[in-house]
Amino acid sequence: MRKRNFSDMDDGAPGEDDARYASATYNSATAMTSSYSTADPQPSTSMNPIPVRAPTPSTFSDFYTTESEGRTGSNTVTVPGATSHPSLDDISYTYAVTDEIRETLYREVFGRRLNTLQPVYQQPTDDDEIQRMERFHRMMYMVQGDRNCVGPVDQILNAPSDRKRRILDIGTGSGLWAIQMADDYPDVEVVGCDLVPIQPEMVPPNCDFEVWDAQINPYSDEYFDVVHVRCVHTGIRNYPLFLEEIARVLAPGGLVILIESEVRALTEGKQPIEAGPRGGAPGWHAFWEQYRRCLAGNNIDTTVPTRLPALLRGTGAFSDIIAQEATIPIGFWPKDAGLLTVGQYAWMDHDSFIPSIRPLFLSYGLSEFRVNILIEDAQQDLYYPLTRPYSCVHVSQARKITSWTPPRRRTRRLR
Repeated sequence: MRKRNFSDMDDGAPGEDDARYASATYNSATAMTSSYSTADPQPSTSMNPIPVRAPTPSTFSDFYTTESEGRTGSNTVTVPGATSHPSLDDISYTYAVTDEIRETLYREVFGRRLNTLQPVYQQPTDDDEIQRMERFHRMMYMVQGDRNCVGPVDQILNAPSDRKRRILDIGTGSGLWAIQMADDYPDVEVVGCDLVPIQPEMVPPNCDFEVWDAQINPYSDEYFDVVHVRCVHTGIRNYPLFLEEIARVLAPGGLVILIESEVRALTEGKQPIEAGPRGGAPGWHAFWEQYRRCLAGNNIDTTVPTRLPALLRGTGAFSDIIAQEATIPIGFWPKDAGLLTVGQYAWMDHDSFIPSIRPLFLSYGLSEFRVNILIEDAQQDLYYPLTRPYSCVHVSQARKITSWTPPRRRTRRLR
């Protein structure tokens, strides 16, 4: 099947309520947020959107070039040291990822390279996936108003302190977010962690990358001031326990930012796409339903993105919980310049994401014929949409309360 080039995409005939919906969802002049107190038993389910605005030419140029400009430091990826039968508390050092170690961190699964450290997470870790991560990062940069993150980050990182401020980026992927934060805050120590060492070697001197499972955080209590998490829930079976680990390593008053995408086939107004021809995107719907079944079969809770505020409250560790969501077009029809660019990034992201799920589908037990049909039909609905697809990204932020203490000690301590 021939893929349509961007120039082939028809952005005409937007539909009678397209402009109204885009304005209601992405009007940066009326940006609002919803705050939830930890005392609220049932928070409102209506969340205000994250604004999107078109970047200025200089900003967008800088956005494209930060990967290669201003790199003055050299990064050595490290992993926690280990014995043949390590206990939970015997890790007190790290070592560099050599070529020999690097080879042990990957496995080949149905033609794609996956990690070996955490088999639950079955997204590829190859060059195609790195490019997809960077497109998603650029999209989120715009969705958040030409910023790398939401919340009072400046206030926290610039507050007087008797020690260096620290940021932890969990699921750092290509490391682009961590690198840009290190550039923006040169006096702050930035640590990015992932399951594989796919980050660049030349990075700012205040940026380090490490390889470890985010569910067993190796850092000591109250070590970080900001913890940033993006798109990791599909590899975590116990998200509440994961949040407890974040709370443990976060300093009192520190900020956690969670970003997770819904795993559903959606259209305008965040409405689910119906199954079959009636929904206008039968292949798109079938693909996402099968993806959800595979994740559920792997004991992954696919409702996590929509329940982030409740999960944060459930730990008893956080206050000032703010939940936002962005309903993002996956295509080229928006008339607004900023929204169109977001839609282009989202389209490219999903164009890469669809075939990346092949190893998961095949490992689940689907036949190669069935997997090919699922992927090709989803691509057909992406390249020639009869129904406009959307995705919904949920962003929640919260501050750690001072009085919280970890319920138990269960992790390796690195520092």
